[in-house]
This record gives sequence, C-alpha cells and structure tokens, in this order.
Amino acid sequence: GEAYYGLAPRAAVAAAEGDTVLARKLMDQAAKPFKTRELGPLPAQQIINGFTATGQRKEALDWLERVEPRGVLLWWTLQFTEADPLRADPRFKQIIDESRAGTPK
Repeated sequence: GEAYYGLAPRAAVAAAEGDTVLARKLMDQAAKPFKTRELGPLPAQQIINGFTATGQRKEALDWLERVEPRGVLLWWTLQFTEADPLRADPRFKQIIDESRAGTPK
C-alpha cells in the first residue's frame, strides 16, 4: 500500500501535539518510497503538507520542486490552506507559476 497517505497526517498530528521527534520520523517514513520513484501531484499533496505541518518548510519545498508533472493538478493541490506557510517563498511562487498554465483565471 501507499503508507505515505496515513503517515503524513499522523506526522501532522504528532507535531500539533508537540512531539516533533515522532513527527519527523513519520515524515521520513512517508517520503522514503519517493526517494527512488517519481513524486506525482496527489502524493505530493500529502508529503508537502506533512513536512509543512512538522515545521520542515525547506524539506517541503525540496520535495515540491521534484513533483512531475507540473500543471493544473499540482496547482490545485497547492490551493489548500495547508500550503499557506510556503506561499511567500519564491521557490513556491515559481512552482505555482509553472503549474498555473492552463488553469482558469
């Protein structure tokens, strides 16, 4: 199965409860399979949200830059409030701009 789908939200909960050590361990497990395979827009939503929730913004952006394909699906996944802590970062803005092509104005 796709363990990231459960691990990333568990990491967010652990971080919210103050257990950053557990949160980071869970995110390491969640992201591990994607070190050797493509990270698509839908799994990326969970991975990026998990890293953001655990305060790992640099890691969230590093993983976000790996997402393929860029386009409307990636743009859509980044519209949720969980991505708000990343919005001011130029790296995030660049990915939004690259993904925006073809989205409704």
